[in-house]
Amino acid sequence: MLASDNPYYMFDYTGRSRSDSNVSLKSNSAESTLSLISEDSEADIVTSSIIATSSQLLAEQRPSWKWSNLTAFQKLMLIKVLRMDALTESASTFVSVTLGEQYLGSHEQSLVNVYRGSKPHFPILFILSPGVDPTTKLQRLIKDLNENEDMLEMLSLGRGQGPRIEEILRNAMQRGKWVFLQNCHLGHSWLQNLQKVIHCMQTDTLHPDFRLWLSSMPDDLIPGPVIQHSIKVAMEQPRGVKANLHQAFISGVISPAMYTDEDAGPDFRKLVYNLCLFNSVILERKKYGSLGWNILYEFTNSDLEACIQVLHQLMSEYVTVPWEALLQLAGTVMYGGRVTDKWDQRTLSAILRRFFNETAIQPGHRFTATESYQQPSDLSIEETLSFIASLPNYDNPELFGMHQNADKTYNEHTSRELVNYLGFFQPSYQLDGGSSNHDGIVMEFLIHVHKTLPTKIHGPPFMDYNPDVVHSALAGSERPPSVLIEKGYLQPKIKEVKQCTPMENVIRHEVRHFNKLLDEIQQSLKTLALCLQGDESMSAEIDQMYQAILDNKLPKTWKEYSTTGNKPLAQWIQTLACRITFMQYWIDLNIEGSVSYQLFSLQYSELIKEPEEKEAVAFDDLLKMSSAYQKSIKVPVERIPRSFWLTALFFPQGLLTAVLQTHSRIHNIPIDTLTFQHSVYPLPKHREEEDKIRANAAGLTPAMWSYPGPDVPESGILIHGLYLDGGRWDGANVVEALPGKQTTPLPETHFLPTQAVHTDQGEYECPIYRTSDRCGALDQTGHSTNFITSIHINTEHNAEHWVTRGLAIICQTED
Repeated sequence: MLASDNPYYMFDYTGRSRSDSNVSLKSNSAESTLSLISEDSEADIVTSSIIATSSQLLAEQRPSWKWSNLTAFQKLMLIKVLRMDALTESASTFVSVTLGEQYLGSHEQSLVNVYRGSKPHFPILFILSPGVDPTTKLQRLIKDLNENEDMLEMLSLGRGQGPRIEEILRNAMQRGKWVFLQNCHLGHSWLQNLQKVIHCMQTDTLHPDFRLWLSSMPDDLIPGPVIQHSIKVAMEQPRGVKANLHQAFISGVISPAMYTDEDAGPDFRKLVYNLCLFNSVILERKKYGSLGWNILYEFTNSDLEACIQVLHQLMSEYVTVPWEALLQLAGTVMYGGRVTDKWDQRTLSAILRRFFNETAIQPGHRFTATESYQQPSDLSIEETLSFIASLPNYDNPELFGMHQNADKTYNEHTSRELVNYLGFFQPSYQLDGGSSNHDGIVMEFLIHVHKTLPTKIHGPPFMDYNPDVVHSALAGSERPPSVLIEKGYLQPKIKEVKQCTPMENVIRHEVRHFNKLLDEIQQSLKTLALCLQGDESMSAEIDQMYQAILDNKLPKTWKEYSTTGNKPLAQWIQTLACRITFMQYWIDLNIEGSVSYQLFSLQYSELIKEPEEKEAVAFDDLLKMSSAYQKSIKVPVERIPRSFWLTALFFPQGLLTAVLQTHSRIHNIPIDTLTFQHSVYPLPKHREEEDKIRANAAGLTPAMWSYPGPDVPESGILIHGLYLDGGRWDGANVVEALPGKQTTPLPETHFLPTQAVHTDQGEYECPIYRTSDRCGALDQTGHSTNFITSIHINTEHNAEHWVTRGLAIICQTED
């Protein structure tokens, strides 16, 4: 049964409202809402929300209470809990039903009406959004008013422009010209002078035809009087492929003379339409966030205009379509010149090849499975606009090369943004005892963190020893080496860098970063506790931390010492505890090997008479001299986890480099000739169950089930804890994701150092990121703070299919 046919529900998935719904403006509390839900019906709600699909809000089971008994706001709260992806559309329906349709959507103002309603004493301010330029519309306004083009003076604010701008303004005020000051947000030093100019405009006698036009991005440094005395016009990017396509043909970037030029050949108009459709797709693809682009680029009409001019020139010079030249100029120079991320460049080129090929210019060619978007016949501009008007308002993800799950991800993202924006309007502190209640919540959090996180990580695994204490401590004891360190039996001492193995350097680096973060957490929370007790005054930094804890967000000071992540504060603390556990077990493995080395060295040193000989004997030689002792200790000297959890590390690139260095030293191969061969394989069920039992016995979390076990690869390492974002693994290949499952776990992956060169046949090069944001900055080592590496995985589709899908691997989800 569809939700629109269900009398228990006000909204279906698309947000349409039922005419017979009982709508109330009262917004009752959450307590009154929960009082209408019986214990039995609560399970029904959860079950129904799990089986609900994009076109079926509920099915099979109904709750025992009626949906019509709830107020509109109570229904909205339940939708927020059960179907986050439907919240934005449902909120729109709520506003429409309770307030009216006039409060929905954005209504673009005609510049002619804006001009006729303006006066010379008040400037007109364009508030810009990324990728919008009002210059073309302003020039068209002059033509519509039958004015001379010399009437408009356009200036961009910048260094040294102040005196020239003031001179032009004085002349324009007297002669009745227009002055357009562009990008006011870039001229902070002259904005105070602009405020004085606008103040003088209120009192001076001005020519009735004079107008001052301003454009600026939203900026806090723009003086308030400039905004208050201006007529504000919001300039937004058209929403939807249809709107962007229509805007491309009416914006003036395509002149009628160029469009009808016979010298450009019969395919010119088809290529122009495809280019405009490509432009609309890459603009609208930004709504999918990191699935669309790692970085949100501000493509403008100037990029499209330059491409059309180059296209016209090439088509006029060549008899046949120069595909390679077009792909290179459009994908690398015109549009590609704005793209700074190499994975985005790959995506841009893949999308462009969908629209620039021999098949795409054939009449009737479909860009999607439906007939909605197809190559039109050889039409005039007017006929093309009529064809565009017949296109659907809804953008099928298939047009972007995306999976249907991308729409669900987009809707969830916009819903979370809506909730966050609403949270900004909530008061930070409450009256009637609310502040003391907040203090209690924060204090409980401090106690929880104190119990959950250690003060520091004990290690690293390279230490001096007292032979007598070591013998007595280990005799009949199964305590891990970390306990020996805490008891003072073993004193940590880091070796010099030249004596450390690559893996030991990784441990040293990670322990140093973990302890810096833990120290910052302990010190800041200690200060916050003193502030709550009234022993210290609360600084702005501590106040920000106080508010962040209440909002369940990571404090700013902790972010400076932490890795990139999107998790709420509670989940972040839990993940940090798991990361510390992982590192401590890795350290314990090395400590066990180090203790074995110490004991063996102590025993064998009695056989060596001269001290010089004792120092000259390497540990590898000692092991060869006592194979019986090797069998007795049953552990290698340097031990590594059976499988690595990349999320646990601050610098996972260092681990991968260490693996290559180790392989290079063992096999005497130049490290710059080495790369990784990747093998993804599922874990057998019986082995998985064994690991779960062993993990539970060791007190490990489910995320570390792959950690225990003796099966360390002879070469390379295993990686676990990764997720496919945009696909799933079927045991042999990456395949399409299931409906509603955007991210799925990836089985353990073997990173094997090799000198072989990848052929890329039947493989997709899949990037690995720390988080689903995918966007990062370069750190002091020259590596990205988000991108880690890429792996080659098998696929039955061609690689470009997954490039346009935005398939990637992430180390952690947002849950």
